[in-house]
Amino acid sequence: LRSLSFVQEGPNGLSPHELLRDVIHRDLRWRNPDWNALLHRRVRHYYTKRLLEARGSEQQRVLLEDVYLHRLNPMVKPFLTWGEFGAAYSEPLKTTDQQGVLQQITDFEGEQERKTALHWLERFPQGFTVYRDAQGSLSGVLVKLELSQISPEDLERDPFVRSLSDWLARQGGLQEGETALLFRYWLSRDEGQGVSSVQSLIFIQAVQAYISTPKMAWSFFAVSDFEFWQPAFSYMGCRAVALEGGGAQRGAYARDWRSGGIPAWLEMLGERELLTESLPLEETPLSERMVMLSQPEFEVAVRMALKDFTRPHALAKNPLMHSRLLGGANPENSNQSSNQPNNQPTSAQLRKLLWNTAQELKLNAREVKLYRALERTYLEPADTQELAAELLELPFSTYRRHLTQGIECLVERLWALELGRG
Repeated sequence: LRSLSFVQEGPNGLSPHELLRDVIHRDLRWRNPDWNALLHRRVRHYYTKRLLEARGSEQQRVLLEDVYLHRLNPMVKPFLTWGEFGAAYSEPLKTTDQQGVLQQITDFEGEQERKTALHWLERFPQGFTVYRDAQGSLSGVLVKLELSQISPEDLERDPFVRSLSDWLARQGGLQEGETALLFRYWLSRDEGQGVSSVQSLIFIQAVQAYISTPKMAWSFFAVSDFEFWQPAFSYMGCRAVALEGGGAQRGAYARDWRSGGIPAWLEMLGERELLTESLPLEETPLSERMVMLSQPEFEVAVRMALKDFTRPHALAKNPLMHSRLLGGANPENSNQSSNQPNNQPTSAQLRKLLWNTAQELKLNAREVKLYRALERTYLEPADTQELAAELLELPFSTYRRHLTQGIECLVERLWALELGRG
C-alpha cells in the first residue's frame, strides 16, 4: 500500500488520498447502500466505544476520525474545515495572551463585552482556551463557563448569563450535583463566529467537554447569527433560545442532556451521518412555541389537568399540552408521525399520560390507597368528594389526606418525566 501513489503516510499510519476515499464511498453507497450503512454502523460503534474510553489528545484524535464519517452530510459539510483540522492548536491561557484575547472579543462583540469578558477572566481564568496558528500567533479564543459555579454577583456583571439563568430556571433549573456548560465566547481572529479552522477545533473540543463533564444537564453555545448556524446545531439536536443582554449575541443553541446521555446522542448523530438530504428545520425556534413552566407552575398545571380529566375540551387548553411531557420539546421526536397538524399533541394523549402515570401508584403497596383516592376523585370520579370518601369507606379527613398525598406523588412522577428522569 505504501508504494501506491494514492496512499499517504502519516504519524498515525497509512491513509488513502481524500479523492480516492470519496470515490470509494460514493461508489459503495450507490452500488450497495445496505452494505454501506452496515459498515458505517460498525465503524461508528467502534469509535463510540473508543471515545468513551479515551482521554486527552488520544480522545481528540479519535473524535476527529469519527467526525470524518459526517463529511458528506449536507447539513455538516459546510460548517467544518475538513482539510484544515491541523491548522490550529489549543493551549491554556497565558498571562501574555490576556490583552490579545480581550481585543479579539472587543473587535467582534463590542466594548461592553470586553468589560464582561474581563470579569470572567478574573473569576474563571481556567475557563479560557486560546488557539494559535502554525506560527504560534494568537488566532482564537474559547471561554467556557460552568453555570453551577456562577454566583448572584456574576449575574449582575453579565446580563446575557443572567438571562440564560432565568430561562434555565423556567426549565426546572439544575438539581444538586448537576451542571450546565456555556460556551460564552468562541471566536477566531479572522472570522469571528464564522467557519474557520479555529471554529472547527472548538466544536471538536466542545464534544470532548460534553463527554468529560459528569452530571451535565444542559449545554449552550452563545450565537450571534441564529439563521446561519441553524442547520449545524439542528443536526446536533440543539434548539434555539432567544436571550437578551449579550451585545452581539442574540441567544444560544441549547441541548438538554437529561433526556438522553452521550451514548444516545452519538448514536443519533451516527444515524444522521448517512442522510443525503438536509433534515427539515423548525420554522420557529422551539423556545418560541414551547411553554416553559417552572416547578410551581407545573404543579398548578397538573392539578388543573386532574380537575379537567373528563373534559377533553378544557384539557386541550392546559399548559401541559405544550410541555416536554408529550415529546414536544424533544428535537429527536420532531419527525414522528401524527394525525394532528404539525404533530401537535392531543388532549387524549395528555389524558392517557395522566392515567398511565397514576397506575404506577398501584405498584407500590403503600401507595395503593393514594391511587384509590385519585381514582374516585378524578379518574373515575364520584359525584362529590363526600361520596368518594364514603365509597372508599374512609373518614373524610383520611380521604383528603390520601388525596393530597396522591396528587403530590403524581406531580413528582410527572415532573421527573418533564426533566427527562422518568
